[in-house]
Order: sequence, then C-alpha cells, then structure tokens
Amino acid sequence: MLSTGFLAALAVIAAGYTVLGITGFGSALLIVPILAHWLPLSEVVPAILLLDVFACVLLGALSFRSVAWRELAALLPGMVVGAAAGVILPGLVPARLLLGALGVLILLFALRGLLLARLPTLATRRLAPPAGLAAGLIETLFGVAGPVIVMYLGGRLGDPAVMRPTVAVGVVAVSTTALVAIGLNSPMPSGEWLSLLATAAAIVPFALWTGGRIARGLRPATLVRAIHLLLLVSGSGLLLRALTG
Repeated sequence: MLSTGFLAALAVIAAGYTVLGITGFGSALLIVPILAHWLPLSEVVPAILLLDVFACVLLGALSFRSVAWRELAALLPGMVVGAAAGVILPGLVPARLLLGALGVLILLFALRGLLLARLPTLATRRLAPPAGLAAGLIETLFGVAGPVIVMYLGGRLGDPAVMRPTVAVGVVAVSTTALVAIGLNSPMPSGEWLSLLATAAAIVPFALWTGGRIARGLRPATLVRAIHLLLLVSGSGLLLRALTG
C-alpha cells in the first residue's frame, strides 16, 4: 500500500510543510488526515511527529532566550499523562471510532479558526494540567496537538516575540513526549516508511523556504482562512469515511 502511494504521500508532506513555512502552523493538521485516508493512522502519526520535530528546529523558531519556560513546565506533567493514555486507547477503541474522532477534532479546529479566531482567549494557570493532558493525548493518537498548545499559550502570553518560540518549543516537547510513549509501546517507522521519511526530510527545507517566499506576497489572513477551509473539507471526509467505511 505504501509503495503505490509513495509519490502521493511525498506530495502531501511537501504541501504540508510549505503551509508551515507560510503560516508557522498547520503541517500535521493537513498531512495526517489526508494520509489517513489510505494509510494506517498508527503508522502515519509517529512518522509525521518525527518530521515535525525536524521542521520546527529548521524554522529557526527555537529562540531559547525568549521561551516562557514556566508556562511549558506547567504543561509537561499533563503531557506525560496524556501520552501514556494515548498509547493505551488504540487497544481499547475500534480504529473506525478513532478515525471518526480525528475527523471531529479537525472539524472543530477548522470551525474555531473560521468563526472564533478574532475572539479574545484567556487562560488561567489552573487550565495547564487539562491542556497538557489534552495535548499529550491528541498528539500521541493523531499527531495534531499544535492548536491545543496555541490556544492555551495564546491566552497566557501577549507578546508575539515570546509566543512564537514558546509554541515552537511546546510542539517539540509534546511531539517528543508522544514519540517516547509510542516507541516504548509499539514499533517506530521502519522499512519503506524510512525511505519516505529520508526523502521527505530532504524536501522539508525547500518546502519551508518556498512557504516563506509565498508568505511575503500574500495576506496572512487570506492564507489562514484558506487553510481552515481545507481542514473543514478534510475533517468532513474523515468523518464520512468513519461513518460509512
């Protein structure tokens, strides 16, 4: 299955990281649901987590001096618990139900982005444990916890110069936590997946650079809206597949 879709998967990955270069978010949100239409979710997630860590480092967003470390420390315990729960659930819940849950999650992210993006969001430190728990669980199951981290930190941090590197480090932290949890309980990508990841890793820098060039000529608000519309279509397709497949 993977060999016949190698080029298609590579094209999806390239498009996802081009989007990351344009907007600074959204790569896994686009890549995971599309690849999940023809590849097992349990194989897609760890592969894209590995690429996400690599891409976040390449973006150069990890300015450690500006990171709000106390905010990330408050999220970490919940991330660990959520990641542990995320490796247990697939053995207890049917795959179609997990796929449907991913579809609903993507739809909620899309609708929030389209309808609520301009509403102010406030978060208290007491929300850190459930936010970390949700991030760890969602990242381990689906690899798309970025928006959870953005929503929480967006309510805590007002300075974009602090927000961007803190979110980037948060994504690396939750992705690494999820990878460790997955690696301790199931095989990591191997075989043809390694060939795909090696090829994708060579393409990711160019995709990020291309995204940055595109971003200079387009309005960010228009790009973000287009991405959320794409998420709306992708999430609807996954939910339909879960209900009818």
